[in-house]
Parts: sequence; structure tokens; C-alpha cells
Amino acid sequence: MIKYRFARSLSGILADINTIDGSSRIVANKYHCIGCDQEMVARIGERNAKHFAHRSVENCSPITYLHKLAQQTFMLTYERCLAEKTPFMFTITRPWSCTRHEALTGEPCVGEETVDVDLTQYFKKIEVEKGYKGFVPDILLTSNSGRVLFVEIAVTHTCEPNKIALGEKIIELTIKHEDHIEPIAAAHLRENRVRCHNFEKATRHGDICQAPCDRRLNVFVVYRSGKSILLEASIQEYQRIIARESVLHQEVTGWVRSQSSQISTYKEKVHDAYFKGIRLKNCYLCRYHGAGGIDSAVFCKLKKQDVASNDATTCSSYRPVSNKAEWDRIDTTNQAFAERKYDRALVNRFLPSLGRN
Repeated sequence: MIKYRFARSLSGILADINTIDGSSRIVANKYHCIGCDQEMVARIGERNAKHFAHRSVENCSPITYLHKLAQQTFMLTYERCLAEKTPFMFTITRPWSCTRHEALTGEPCVGEETVDVDLTQYFKKIEVEKGYKGFVPDILLTSNSGRVLFVEIAVTHTCEPNKIALGEKIIELTIKHEDHIEPIAAAHLRENRVRCHNFEKATRHGDICQAPCDRRLNVFVVYRSGKSILLEASIQEYQRIIARESVLHQEVTGWVRSQSSQISTYKEKVHDAYFKGIRLKNCYLCRYHGAGGIDSAVFCKLKKQDVASNDATTCSSYRPVSNKAEWDRIDTTNQAFAERKYDRALVNRFLPSLGRN
């Protein structure tokens, strides 16, 4: 026999078996199934888990039960919120674009924020299975100005593509078991736990943070010693970097994103700085270098070994390239050198990464 947590009382209220004890069962001793409308009884014995059961064996569909349970819970909860002037919240995410440091980074800082929206402030009317433009949403919310919001209950079937194509906003609630009713009964839905269709959210622009920014910048720094580095720094740390006497040149390359892009960004900035006439020494600029060492970022074709890019500042064999064409020609991977120097198994392990370093 099917065991349900919820049933409908004679007064039309949804009853939760977890709130019923022996005395309340005597007072309200008749319940009906939400799915098939047949009479049910409350089983609250100590042996088995409390549940509602049909008084007689009937063909009741658990799918229909869950669908109607979610539908009626939403309707009753929303109507109560309207009557009592309490909120029915929908927490959504909204993109933002902070322009506070855009002049420094060349791009805004972007992210997402959560916003609580009280649906009862916009939609004052609720109807169940009310036709709208040839479709019948499970629940139709309507504003005073005529805007609508569909609420669809998905137990086994998701929302039809044709209904989505209508273009109206849709909140689709996935209901797989009775516990999924609880957010509806609590009058608080969250976008990350439902499916939303046709929600076009405008990005909030401006000085969003209104506080010291905690995101980190990529800062390319050339020191008077000829060494260079790509640093990750906060806005506050950046201000201290540019105040140092040892710094010859600095450039913010943007917000830090991923480590995989750091080497290519560093090489690009070394190259650009050198051909702009900034005095620096770097193995990436040496005519003996090859891109992609085994253990380090640069492979020295003269020494036939891996080196750090700033080793150029103390290398007596350092010979900088004279033009970009020469740099493009020698800035290649080093498979031939690696095959002669390293064990074949080691080469096979590392070579796929050479082109990325």
C-alpha cells in the first residue's frame, strides 16, 4: 500500500503526517488523497513510520500525487502570503560590472550577486491551470499591469519547448519526492535549485564594491637590474610596487584569471617591453633560447639545459635578438634537443606540454 506524507483535510488544508498525533487524529479523522481524492487514514503507530494510507486499496499514481501536492502547496502558500502581506521570496543571481578600477586594468571587474525578489510585490493574482495564449501553465501569476509568470511542476516531464518559446518567464520546479515541497511551503525559492526560462537579467554597472577591492591584478614589473616578473597583487600591493625605486617599468595586464595563461602573458610583455626600448635582459629574448624547457620555462640551446628566464642578467653568453622576425623564428619548442639529452620515457611524458610553456 502506498504511504504518503501529505493528505487533504475536510477543510481543504494540506495535512502533514509529521504534525499529527493521536488527539488530532480523533478530532480530524477524515482525510483525502491529494492525487486520487480517495479517503485516507493517518497511521501513527509506534511500529512503522507515520504516514497516510488509503482506507482501501486504490490505483493511485504517485506521479499525480506529487504534481498536485506541489501545485496545491504553491497555491495555498502564495494565497496566504498575499492575504497576510508576507513575502514569497525568489532568490536570483544577477550579473554586475564594477568600473571602479577599469581605467587601471582596461576592463571592468565582473561577477554575480544574489538578490531576493518578493514575488507578491509584482504578481497579485494566482490561478491554477488557467489558459493563457493557447497554453495551460500549472500556475499562472499575473501582475496588475498584465505581466505574467508561469510556474511549472516537473515530476517526470520537463517544460515543453513550445511553451518556453512563447517567451514568458517560467519558473520550473523539479519535484521528485515529498521533501522537495518544503521550499514552496517555506515561501522561498532559489534560482540555483530550479530551472528558469526567459529570464533576461540586466547587468548592474557602476562603482559596485564601495570598498577596497580584494581581487588581484597581474602586474608586469621590470627592475633596474634588468630582471622582470609577472606578479599577482592586490590594488593596495600594486600601489606599493610602483613606489619602489628599484622598479624601472610596470604595467597592469588585467585581472588574474588562471595560472595556465601566466607564462604566455609574461612572454608577451617581455617581448613588448624590449621592442619598446625598455632596458631588460631575459632568456626569452636571447638568440640561443627555445620555448618550453622540461623543468623550467626556457631551454637554452647553447648550454643545452633548462634555465630560468631571468638567468640572462648574469649570463656572459647572452645575445639578444635584433628584431621580431628573429625572435619568432627561434621561439620554438625543443624536441630535437630534448630527445638527445633526456631519456625517451621522460621526453614522452613532458613533450605534450612544451608548446604551452
